[in-house]
Amino acid sequence: YAQGERFWKRWFQSMLWETKDASQLTALDYGCGMGRLSNAACNAGLQVTGVDISETQVRHAGERCPNRESIKFLALNDKNCIPLASNTFDIVYS
Repeated sequence: YAQGERFWKRWFQSMLWETKDASQLTALDYGCGMGRLSNAACNAGLQVTGVDISETQVRHAGERCPNRESIKFLALNDKNCIPLASNTFDIVYS
């Protein structure tokens, strides 16, 4: 699991190699599950929002990434779908 996170951290870093300050970039992890890619993106310096329809997965993701200001997780479903304005995120991945 940790090896996979290291791979994705390097992948995000390689995608952002021209960016001097990745902390100014925002990312949406659509279908974040347990937050593996969200955590890797955060470790690469991005401000990350992870969303998933499973409240259990979102809870696990939050437990894996405690006390991190640059990452947040949201459980979304038909009743609490949060509308996001255009251009809210620089990067969207799933």
